[in-house]
Amino acid sequence: MSEIDIRRGHSLTLPKAREAAEKVARQLKQEFALQYRWEGTSLHFTRAGVDGKLMVNTSEVHLRAKLGLLLAFLKPQIERKVHEHLEARDDQARSLTYTIPEGVPFPVTGYRATMVVSDDGGRGRLSWTCQFEPDGVSEAEASGAIQQMYGVMIGWISDLIARES
Repeated sequence: MSEIDIRRGHSLTLPKAREAAEKVARQLKQEFALQYRWEGTSLHFTRAGVDGKLMVNTSEVHLRAKLGLLLAFLKPQIERKVHEHLEARDDQARSLTYTIPEGVPFPVTGYRATMVVSDDGGRGRLSWTCQFEPDGVSEAEASGAIQQMYGVMIGWISDLIARES
């Protein structure tokens, strides 16, 4: 059985940290039929192939999960997703900033990105910018890899909007 054990610091109050964990749990329940329950400040979750808990306190969250045989091969992708970190969100400015401190899917370190949605003559405009340090490749190669992935992700967003329109 494969295990995930990740600790992440935060600066939220305990009620806000618990609220954020609850929101993620609801999304996971909807997307992956994950069942969860609270016991004090620990959120226990389960579904076929995964069993774990997210412990929340005033300074960090601690995720521990056991992956069954069928999900064990997805451990790197699951850990990468967990490591994405929301730094700031401003609903009024329609912006969010996030970092991926570990397991960045590009040849870079120090990855930090900001997404801003603005009005462009009655249409929405998404600006997606990032800062990074190339890791083992030239800046042009790192930029090219990121631009290619952004193009794919913006294409997914466009397709989703077109389906919902």
